[in-house]
Amino acid sequence: MTTSAVFGARRRLHKLAGHWPAALFLAAYALLACAYSWFVPLGETPDEIGHFQFVRYVADRGRLPVQELRPGNEVGEGHQAPLFYILGGLATAGIDAADVATLRNNPDMSFAVDQVGNKHVHIHTLAETWPPTGYALAWRVARLLSIGAGLLAGALAYLFALTAFRGSRPEATFALAFLALNPQWVFISAGIGTDSLAAAAGGALLLTTAGLLVRPRATPWQAVWLGLAVGVALLTKLTLGVLIGICFGAVALRLRGNIALLARRTMVAGGTALAVAGWWLARNLWLYGDPFALNVDRAQNPSLVGAGKVDIQLLRSLLLTVRDSYFARFGWMNIAPPLWVYDVVTVVLSVAAAGIALWLALRLTGRTAVTVSASLLGLSLASVLGFLIALLVFAIGKGPSGYQGRYLFPVAAAVSVCLATGLLQWVPARRRWWAVGALGAVGIGVCVYSLWQIVVPAYPSPLPIYPPSRAVTPELPLDARYDRGITLLAGAAVPSMLILLGLELSRFAWSRQVPVLVASIGLRLLVGPLVGSGLASAFQLEGAARQAGVTQTAMPTAVITTVLASEYNLEPQLITAIVFFSTILSPLTLTPLLFFLRG
Repeated sequence: MTTSAVFGARRRLHKLAGHWPAALFLAAYALLACAYSWFVPLGETPDEIGHFQFVRYVADRGRLPVQELRPGNEVGEGHQAPLFYILGGLATAGIDAADVATLRNNPDMSFAVDQVGNKHVHIHTLAETWPPTGYALAWRVARLLSIGAGLLAGALAYLFALTAFRGSRPEATFALAFLALNPQWVFISAGIGTDSLAAAAGGALLLTTAGLLVRPRATPWQAVWLGLAVGVALLTKLTLGVLIGICFGAVALRLRGNIALLARRTMVAGGTALAVAGWWLARNLWLYGDPFALNVDRAQNPSLVGAGKVDIQLLRSLLLTVRDSYFARFGWMNIAPPLWVYDVVTVVLSVAAAGIALWLALRLTGRTAVTVSASLLGLSLASVLGFLIALLVFAIGKGPSGYQGRYLFPVAAAVSVCLATGLLQWVPARRRWWAVGALGAVGIGVCVYSLWQIVVPAYPSPLPIYPPSRAVTPELPLDARYDRGITLLAGAAVPSMLILLGLELSRFAWSRQVPVLVASIGLRLLVGPLVGSGLASAFQLEGAARQAGVTQTAMPTAVITTVLASEYNLEPQLITAIVFFSTILSPLTLTPLLFFLRG
């Protein structure tokens, strides 16, 4: 190796070493995501069971599913863009996951945030614990794939931020922390789904677009890279089409003075994108008559119907729910932190918005506190606003299912740049590494707190694994876990009360309490029916209502009163005697009363 090559390698290593804070944050994300992936039960991130079914379909059959235009397809998510599922199928091929049929739904699951318990969608067993086998092994391998995509998304977001902040590492690292150490991002990317890969594809789109905006005439290869990013985006998540349109608009605006160059770049990028994703678009057009299979999605979910119009209440509900669920709304949107957490998020977002407004005002004077590319900040703001508008349109058409902050993850890199610009506007340049360290410490602490104090306690301990002869089948009711204890208590209640009745009766003092006993029984068996009959006549009760009401007033004293009297020491011996003798004598009064009421 020549001396110049050695010095060149050293310079590159030295340059990479300067990014160790970003590498530290990415490593922290990887550890946190692995912890979330292990401790969050399988199937407890949004739509995870549907994503796993798609992955297993590809792994078992080696092809994509063909959907029908109706609800109830074998693979519910089979109309989704296929890249993640193809990669997941390749990663889990060869693992026998047939035992996934033993994973049963929780019949009492609730989406209510304020309900205690029953947050879990599935009934979990020790089959999900170490060492994982069968479907649990395939599931965890697919989760690791999602975490790997999350790492890639973080790296691309950092590179985009580095470009936006003109190579300044403190600002770029600060932006990275808002993604890598966001507890909701860690939770979602630790499960099976397309969100982390969509964030990576979105980051690649923003990064390649940034290259064209900063140096539009540099090389035609920029358009090739942009086309690759567009193709991967189309194969990853259809909502990235919004970002593709925004990026194309930004490039067109940048090259508006050179139509020929714009046409060449567009043709190169478009041709590359079609080479990558054209096969899938053509397949959908051939099978469903729609290149994006949107008609399959509508047929699959016909019950998702929104308000059909925009009003202040809808807009407020959407913004608040997106705010909450972008940072901390776990489970299937039914596990929430204390409300003060959202108040803190509101303050942070307000300060960031004020900082961006201040940056825009100061830019007119050329004295901005944060050095950021105006075109890339504009691209970031347009991306976030575009996705919020898309969410609003989705919510109008499909209702609350569109109120999810994770739908902004494809533009997470843009969100992070906007937040970093706004917040660091208030921090002096010499203090920004301190701000990075503080944000990193807070982010890691919040992620750990969210896992151990919010997410894990929301799920019950896994059930023991039944031996093969007692595998969970429809013949073994799922309520067996609860039913046995309830049955034992119910079966023991009456015998226990009768034993207590006998014990208290043995201590009854006949000499002192006989008059009270006689008066009580007389009131209960004789006076009670007369009062009941009078009230029934006064309220004009007829038929079964009159019969039931009068009969209730003539019934002997219930055994439960003995238990209450013993518990609170209210003459338990006397009460026991009243219960016993009123029960013994009741046939003498109830029989003629029932005969009378029959007429």
